[in-house]
Parts: sequence; structure tokens; C-alpha cells
Amino acid sequence: MLILSNFGLAGVVGVGIKWLEFGLIGVMGYAIPFLFAGNLIYLSVNRPLSKDVKWKFITAYISIVLLSAFLYREFMMFREWNIIMLLIYFSL
Repeated sequence: MLILSNFGLAGVVGVGIKWLEFGLIGVMGYAIPFLFAGNLIYLSVNRPLSKDVKWKFITAYISIVLLSAFLYREFMMFREWNIIMLLIYFSL
């Protein structure tokens, strides 16, 4: 459902899921469904999980959130800075 909603194939509910997902983590919302599916497949194949595997899953989700924050800061903040500089330049 998450993958279908990213590409607009899940109807009205998919639009809501896509809006929530992209609102929370931005463009990295495309990677979350695949990471989540990979985790579910791994969990279903390997039942007795150690603490290391659980921490790897948690670390993977945290790294996706941090990577999305980094990408926003690098690309979107730079664009906002350019807009501010242009406004200052043209107001003088």
C-alpha cells in the first residue's frame, strides 16, 4: 500500500498516506516503503531475532530521517537563502 500510494495508484486513501509520508520526511518518502518491505521480508524469513538485528532496523529508520533532514538543509535552505538575497538585492 505504501509503494502504491507513492506512485498515485492507491486512490483517496493512498493520497492521504502519500501526503503524510512526504510531509514528514520529504523526498526520502520514496525509500521508506522499500526499507519497510525489506524489513518485513527479513523478519518473516528469520524468526528468532537478536538485539543486534532490532537495533539495525531502528538505526536504518533513524538514518533515513537524518538523511532527509540533511538533504533538506543542503538543497532547500540554499534555495531559500538565494531568494532572500535576491529580495535584498532588488529592494536596494
